[in-house]
Amino acid sequence: MSMRKIAILLLVAVLAGGIVWWFFRESGDVAAVRRVVDRVCAVLSHERGENPMLIAYRNSELPEYFSFPLRIAIDAPLELGRELTATELTSHAGRIRINFSSLRVDWQDLRVEPVQDGGMTASFTGTLDGVIKSTGENLYEVRAVTLRLRKSDGRWLITEAEARDVLKR
Repeated sequence: MSMRKIAILLLVAVLAGGIVWWFFRESGDVAAVRRVVDRVCAVLSHERGENPMLIAYRNSELPEYFSFPLRIAIDAPLELGRELTATELTSHAGRIRINFSSLRVDWQDLRVEPVQDGGMTASFTGTLDGVIKSTGENLYEVRAVTLRLRKSDGRWLITEAEARDVLKR
């Protein structure tokens, strides 16, 4: 193999490595905020036939990711626009989850940005895909979600949540 081909292969490898680094680089705080959003989605989701005790246990985990009182603004059908305590949050989440035989909560296009007060803002498109227990009807909702987080004792906690309806099917 000629020296020129080796140089070209080396250049391509370095460029590919640089591109991978550029797309997958995240600060420790950004990665931590992403993990909080991932974990909250996992706690809220459940599969058909999942043990009710496991659902209740995971529901009790929910307050670990929030700072209270939590300011929450969600449009219809919940129309919440107030501050919630940990008990109210788990109660609302439990009532919502009990109405679904399966529920998948997920996010796309997560953008995490620092704000001046030292906190972070996480903006993303949230999806809820579930089967309503009483009717068997599928429900799919898309909402624009904005979370405000602050660091407390080394952990990122959600202090405010806002969700606006984007699409219903």
